[in-house]
Amino acid sequence: MKYIKDVFFIGAISFVFSFNVLGSFFQPEVISLKNGLKIYVIENKRTSVVTQFVLYKVGSADDPASKSGLASFLEYLVFNGDEGTPADHLKKLVDHGGGQLNGLVTKDFTYYYETVAKNHLEDIMKLEALRMASFMVSQDDVEQNRGAVLEQKQRHEDTSPLEFFYQAINKAFFGKGPYGIPVSGWKSDLSHILSKDLRDFHTHFYAPGNAIVIIVGDITIDQVKEYATKYYEIIPPRVTPNRERLEDVEGVEKTKLILNSDKIKTSILGRSYHAPHFATQDHKYVYALELLKYILAFQAQGRFEKALIRQEKVASQLSVNYKDFPLRPRTFSFVIQSLSGKKLDDVEAVLDRQIQTLLATGVTQEELDKAKDIFISEIDLMKDEPLRGIDKFAERLSVGESVAEINAWPE
Repeated sequence: MKYIKDVFFIGAISFVFSFNVLGSFFQPEVISLKNGLKIYVIENKRTSVVTQFVLYKVGSADDPASKSGLASFLEYLVFNGDEGTPADHLKKLVDHGGGQLNGLVTKDFTYYYETVAKNHLEDIMKLEALRMASFMVSQDDVEQNRGAVLEQKQRHEDTSPLEFFYQAINKAFFGKGPYGIPVSGWKSDLSHILSKDLRDFHTHFYAPGNAIVIIVGDITIDQVKEYATKYYEIIPPRVTPNRERLEDVEGVEKTKLILNSDKIKTSILGRSYHAPHFATQDHKYVYALELLKYILAFQAQGRFEKALIRQEKVASQLSVNYKDFPLRPRTFSFVIQSLSGKKLDDVEAVLDRQIQTLLATGVTQEELDKAKDIFISEIDLMKDEPLRGIDKFAERLSVGESVAEINAWPE
């Protein structure tokens, strides 16, 4: 299977960006602590709340062999702490004063965030520092929570019928490597994780030099610096392991999967191409794919949506998925739900014709301008919604990009 850049990016479709939309928002002041932790402070007077976002450079792809799900299991325990733990205090703070908090594990990263009234800035910085500093868990604690972790995994799979479909696609692309394994891990591995595994994983990866903290809101650099020195800087530095990642998988053979499930009531066609990603490819292809996604499908107005749903009437729903991640190969994918009574062969034939037309004629200036407007408007929302875009900002920082380079994106 060829790179999608070899398929799509020829002629008129090989466009690049010439505008800067992030630079006016991500203008942080940086606090560098002695233990290696960097804290990025973004003052935003347009909001009356403060958000603390903590990224750890560890995800499910860092799970040791035969211990898949370890990063996810750890996040569950860290986020759902017992009485008296930092997690318990954070939840009570949010429950009593309003706000929101969450934790999330992806293939490459682990995130925690809290949004609270600005007078609670010190509280949330203190509690997150405690979570970073240490993690205590007994084997009894693990056994008491293992069932809940397995149940959460099963519930997600039961309520997301397409999950097994995506798992099969990832396995076909990435084989037995870490990106071919679900973030939540395999049940057989989760059943054998020990308390020592979790403590060691926390020690290795939840270290000051392996984290990035971003504070956004109606605060000042002096406030943050005071609390950072008081709570974060006292955490001793720790050496973190090197992170191994897959090389590009160019040359993957064309594979067709036919999957049957009684959980899915309609026929669905999925097609994925191996796509360029930010770490190793020419950046212009990454930016172009971001725009192409909006051109082909966005709120029922995209080119492929119009063709398959309204004109040819072979599909009831269509999505185009592409999100660049800094550390791993990516895919550019179509997921199409067929219209009742239509065969998937009919859907695939129309999709093929649309791709060939795209290759032959490219995109119009009108389509390109509209996609740029959508892209800019979504990024502009970051100014009023602090959490929008912070994950991407943190990810870019985590792979060594400077603030200036990020603010120049996508120039």
